[in-house]
Amino acid sequence: MADKRVILVEGKTDEHVFYALLNHHAIPKIYRVKDKQGIANLLDTLDVEILATELESLGIILDADVDMAARWQSLRNILGNSGMPRPAMPGD
Repeated sequence: MADKRVILVEGKTDEHVFYALLNHHAIPKIYRVKDKQGIANLLDTLDVEILATELESLGIILDADVDMAARWQSLRNILGNSGMPRPAMPGD
């Protein structure tokens, strides 16, 4: 089950925060968390993650500490180019 539900994170800190939130809210750990070791690697491999054949759901946790608009636009472009719906920009 966990291999079908994946959360991509930029790094170990994000992974720990995600698990802490699950624990705090008593949510079962049904997701496999993948530390992508940086934003560049996460974005560079996102299209491959989207195309994973057994994937039921994919979550992405990104830091918004540097140029949030540019980061969101990069994510939207990758999703759109992979055949996924492009999420709206915040405020749209």
